[in-house]
Amino acid sequence: LGVIPFIDLLWLYLVPILLFGAGIGICSTTVVSTMVAQATSGQRASLMSAYGMSLCLAQTAAPLICGLISKWLGVQYVFWIMAAAALGMTALSRMSGLDQSGAAGEGSA
Repeated sequence: LGVIPFIDLLWLYLVPILLFGAGIGICSTTVVSTMVAQATSGQRASLMSAYGMSLCLAQTAAPLICGLISKWLGVQYVFWIMAAAALGMTALSRMSGLDQSGAAGEGSA
């Protein structure tokens, strides 16, 4: 998406937009598949419900939060703060006590 400011012809916007859309489609499908594979059959409905609710909440709240950050601090801080938030969420997920298989750490029943 970094090439968009340098595009002169309207139809050339399709190339980065299609690539971005394909990436989002692949990533979101992978995330859902991984969550469903790690959940037990009794947890799947609750897990997918919580995932859908959090996704819709994020899509609703993010423009409001980013708009406020842009107004108060400037648009460049939107990117820095959201990058910090993404790194923080990654760190929290790594420290959550779950290993790659979705099971609790060693020694737990």
